[in-house]
Amino acid sequence: MDLSEVIDAYILESEELLRDMESILLDMEKKSPSSDDLNALFRAVHTIKGTAGMFGFEETVKFTHKVENLLDDVREGKVTFTKDLADLLLRAKDQLEYLVTAETKKDISDERRTLGLSILKEIEPLLEKQIASTQTESNVKSTATSKAIQNVSTQNSDSGFPYYLISFRPKRSVFHSGLDPFSFIVYLKKSGKIRSLKTITLEVQGNKSFLPEDCYLGFEILFESTSEIETIRKVFEFIESDSFLHILPPGSNVEDLVFLAGQLPEEEIYLGNLWKNLGLLNEKTLITYLEHLSANLATNTETPNPSEPIHGKELSESNVLTKQDIHSKGTTLKVDSRRVDTLINRVGELVVASANLNQSVIGKEDSSLQESALLVSRLLNEVREISLKLRMVPIGDVLQKYQRIVRDLGNDLSKEINLHIDGKETELDRNIVDKLGDPLVHIIRNACDHGLELPNERLAKGKEKSGNLWIKAYHDTGSVVIEISDDGRGIQSDIVWKKAVEKGLVSGSKPDNTDEIFKLLFHPGFSTASSVTNVSGRGVGLDVVQKSIESLRGTIQIHSEPDKGSRFLIRLPLTLAIIDGFLVGVGSSFYVLPMEMVLECLEFNLQPSANQNQFFPLRGSLIPYIRMRDVFHTDSPNETLRENIVIVRSGDKKAGIVVEKLFGDFQTVIKPMGSVFQNVKGVSGSSILADGKVALIIDLPSLFERTINLEKIKSEV
Repeated sequence: MDLSEVIDAYILESEELLRDMESILLDMEKKSPSSDDLNALFRAVHTIKGTAGMFGFEETVKFTHKVENLLDDVREGKVTFTKDLADLLLRAKDQLEYLVTAETKKDISDERRTLGLSILKEIEPLLEKQIASTQTESNVKSTATSKAIQNVSTQNSDSGFPYYLISFRPKRSVFHSGLDPFSFIVYLKKSGKIRSLKTITLEVQGNKSFLPEDCYLGFEILFESTSEIETIRKVFEFIESDSFLHILPPGSNVEDLVFLAGQLPEEEIYLGNLWKNLGLLNEKTLITYLEHLSANLATNTETPNPSEPIHGKELSESNVLTKQDIHSKGTTLKVDSRRVDTLINRVGELVVASANLNQSVIGKEDSSLQESALLVSRLLNEVREISLKLRMVPIGDVLQKYQRIVRDLGNDLSKEINLHIDGKETELDRNIVDKLGDPLVHIIRNACDHGLELPNERLAKGKEKSGNLWIKAYHDTGSVVIEISDDGRGIQSDIVWKKAVEKGLVSGSKPDNTDEIFKLLFHPGFSTASSVTNVSGRGVGLDVVQKSIESLRGTIQIHSEPDKGSRFLIRLPLTLAIIDGFLVGVGSSFYVLPMEMVLECLEFNLQPSANQNQFFPLRGSLIPYIRMRDVFHTDSPNETLRENIVIVRSGDKKAGIVVEKLFGDFQTVIKPMGSVFQNVKGVSGSSILADGKVALIIDLPSLFERTINLEKIKSEV
């Protein structure tokens, strides 16, 4: 049997649980832990342990067992939660995260195995304190229970049954919740011995509406164990809400069975025979059981309460399993991201085909054909929006992990750092989110190391002892903006310029525009750090950050003031697959401008100027402009052709692009450029037009940067 998909689901679920576990632990360091937090931590580890046990991942089970015991003691108040304990649990979480993936591949390194043993050695003293204080009590209970089982086994039925009786009826919808009832039964064996088990198949027999995704089985289990009933109940903790579960402890009698039979969905006589086959009843006790049933029917009264209290949850309508169980829960469908990518690619092709169709019907006198084309276009737009949303995820999933990074960096650097995250609900393309992690880590590490001062230095400057780091995400003009800022020492432009002169990157006097100076920080190998640390200072990072951001069709800017802090501004597109564009033409070439950046179009009648600085008057202000013909050296067939200027905006800056033809709105699928053209500034991709011609998709911020650099080269020559 191929279990690869099931194991992939196990890894995915475990990663989600561990991510939540880390978030809870980091929050608990700042506030007193609540019972809900402690229970959530325990459930996360317990779930991973149970699932790992089902697959036979013994290394993971052994490790999680100790961590689970520790968390159980913490939530019961036996172990006090401290910062040191939080640090230990975070390291345990990291080790568990490694084991979950490594053991599925049967590739656990000796180094990580040794690390896991060292973590368990730190946990053992905490558990031994509880073991030492409760050992005598546990021994007494264990001896008493063993004697009770031995005595009951040699006496008649009036003394009670010697073993646990577990009545387990999963709901039909249990598989929809991702739960496997049999895995819980397998896990039960870790607490004792299953003497016998009977499977109830009444729901399957003669069922004409059988659905393979539903569960129709029930289980009666005779279980021998010296554990307390609550320990056994914890085995079924995560499936109890999706099932009817009742546990009769050793010492229960026939009256308890009669009462239980009235709560189960099967007929009482059927249950009596089942319990006899199970080994719980013999000929004598079965007759006694039937006599009690007969007496209840004769008197037409409700079954009396059992002589001993029924252990476990009180029976209620929500606990009783009916034969016509209905699915009351909604379900979440998990789909391989590659399938979503394939779907979006096909939708992109449909967008192009629809554009071709619309151009073909233009000028046709067939009104029904035009109406059908418009309907197809409208429906396709809706499908496109829905498809793109399938790949949109909240950026908070990425930003949340930086809580741990900042915490660890603060400890390593002996700094107190408060991280503030805003805009977690902002959605971004999953493919962009996956590639965004490393660039953000580089910036955060630099901010913690270079930007924020040591506590004594901050106090001397009149600042708070703790430094602050902000990560903010929001939508702006069809893009997503991520700001990373701090209240540290800021970037000293004088030092940056001096270092650049020493490296031969620049010459002359320092310019007044600090933006131009800060761009030097993205040069490979550039660093202003006076010494190399474990965190930064080797000149590797910001150049990688810029290349990563640009590969996502994004831009990055730096703003900083001495002793007030620095701000990194990253602007990214919403998606990498399909964009709304504005199609323009120059000569025989076609270009697509991102629609969200286009403000307006005007007629252009200015003659080219000899001056390199070209500006266009727009309602009392001057904005810079460039000619697409000059940038891409496009030959125009008609030099007297009327020109137009497209006013665009990137961030808070406006500029103009002079073109010859305006074709209007154009939905386009972004096709990556070949390896030869990947590093061409100003172009982010290409698209195929209706007639088969290629249109270049313009990266406006990169285009203007390229133009500025060309102007500098010309002026120097």
